[in-house]
Amino acid sequence: VIDNDRLLKLQPDDFRAYYNRGLALAELDNLSKALADFNQALHWASVVNAPNLAEIYSDRGLVQARLRHWQEAIGDLNQSIRLDPTRYQTFHNRGCVREQQGDYQAAVQDFTMALRLNPTYASTYVNRAIAHLKLNQKPLALKDLRQASAYFLAEGSHKSYQQVMALMQQVEPEAPSLQGMANL
Repeated sequence: VIDNDRLLKLQPDDFRAYYNRGLALAELDNLSKALADFNQALHWASVVNAPNLAEIYSDRGLVQARLRHWQEAIGDLNQSIRLDPTRYQTFHNRGCVREQQGDYQAAVQDFTMALRLNPTYASTYVNRAIAHLKLNQKPLALKDLRQASAYFLAEGSHKSYQQVMALMQQVEPEAPSLQGMANL
């Protein structure tokens, strides 16, 4: 934050400094200041026609969601997708916002699109599984949880793997246990 403050004193129109400070402030849970910095980043990035507008809109959308400004969050994520429809993270994030709003069918659609763009993004399988569960689609949820567990295990994310296995046990008590999966 301090480094970006210094840079902005020297170059008050540097969108990257506003963007980076916004990211740092969001990480520190200073969401209102992060939002203000993302607004400035978007303003100055638009002036210079910067190529990463989609990323800035996506991150501002996440801050909007954390502030529970649902319409603004969806609007920013939609704009990010219009600017770059290949960003799987944005579809994932919009799916999370829709899931938080209770629009589980739309969440499933967004998670599915994210997985088309990046079929190995394990967290998206977990989130889509949760949306499937909310829609009473247990077989689809279990299929996604199995896929997520395989990807988490393959990437060495043992804690995430164990959490997914525990969730599978809650959903389907007859599902293989951690011990059973370890023997496969």
